[in-house]
Amino acid sequence: MRAKITDRKRCGTRAASTFGLLVAGSLAAACGSTSTATSTGPINLGFVAPLTGIGASAGVGALEGGDVAIKAIDAAGGVLGRKVNLDIGNDNTDAVDAVPVVEKQLSVDNVVASYGPDSDLTTTVDRYYMAAHVPAIIWGGQDPLPSLINPYIWRITPADSQLGVAIALNAWLKGYRNAAFLFGNDDNGKALGQDVMAAWAKLGGKVAANVQYTPGQTSYRSEIQQVVSAHPDVILFRSLATDAGTLFSAIKELEGVTIPMVGDDTSDQTGFTQAIGLAVQQKYVTSTDTGTVTGPGYDFFNTLYMKTEGHPPLSQANFAYDGVTLLALAIEKAGSTNPTAIAAAIPEVENPSNMAVYTYAEGLAALKAGHDIKFVGVSGPLTFDKYHHVYGPFAGYVPKDTNGNLTLVQMITAAELQQATP
Repeated sequence: MRAKITDRKRCGTRAASTFGLLVAGSLAAACGSTSTATSTGPINLGFVAPLTGIGASAGVGALEGGDVAIKAIDAAGGVLGRKVNLDIGNDNTDAVDAVPVVEKQLSVDNVVASYGPDSDLTTTVDRYYMAAHVPAIIWGGQDPLPSLINPYIWRITPADSQLGVAIALNAWLKGYRNAAFLFGNDDNGKALGQDVMAAWAKLGGKVAANVQYTPGQTSYRSEIQQVVSAHPDVILFRSLATDAGTLFSAIKELEGVTIPMVGDDTSDQTGFTQAIGLAVQQKYVTSTDTGTVTGPGYDFFNTLYMKTEGHPPLSQANFAYDGVTLLALAIEKAGSTNPTAIAAAIPEVENPSNMAVYTYAEGLAALKAGHDIKFVGVSGPLTFDKYHHVYGPFAGYVPKDTNGNLTLVQMITAAELQQATP
């Protein structure tokens, strides 16, 4: 996948820029019109993701999702009759490195909108998008963003705190009342576990055990023994694919894998299913993910992704696909590559009262026919609240196969999320 990066325009590294805050004041003038010097060349969309560093796996998945979106957009005739170019910037999972990447994209490459950066880095670079009046669709569930006061920033990924509530609800709606908690002691695992436990308490559930494990170990027998000995009726957990095989090996040894389990969105990834076995996951493990990962849009995405990338979708690919598609539809709706006009068009193509469309081609045809549209993404329905956050719904899923296809087993509405939120 990374070979694809080298044949496109690429934004820099920490050494690539020193103009810092001096640039911010002039960005609006530099970037407020179009993406290229002509109205016939490619339209530049920024793409900011960690392609190296500790977040590289998520960044590469996001880049593949962006690739697939561009393929679908160009196959449908482009945007405003023009091709779209992803101007790829590697932030190296580092806020310091993100600054010159964003500066260059805005002031040199004249991107008209951007997918990324992720929410960890947004508070460092959001002022640059504000100064340039350029909209950015950010991603990632980190919660230092309870509200977004920047009218040019929209978050396409539900907050991790919402996911925690959804995991608790997924189990509660299935009738479970006595839960054991099994989460990693890494930052993400601890934070998500706390969110799940707070929601479980709000619902009135009992805690049989609260066990943390250290990711990357070769055995989890003692941790699983604590869980099993508590005799829960459900295990609420999070595990990446890299630990899933080891965890489930201990579960199988100690109790034969008979206790139902409810996990987060990592447990519906193909690597997780392959690590523990399809039959085991279908019988005992329910994943919790955003509420639209089935249906016509997802079928189209999954088929095109396999054809384009040669394997099932990676983590974060669905969000990037949706974000790039959303920006393309907003540009088409605006009838312009003026970033301010694009920003104003984003809520217009996500109005829940409008006609639902599930692919870029459907949306393009509807817009040309004079219809108002609501793009329904493959990561969820993309309903934004007043703070520009996506707010639910979520759902429970089990895998159909090892290729990323899922079966919906439990809907979790936005209203239920709100009621269960501590």
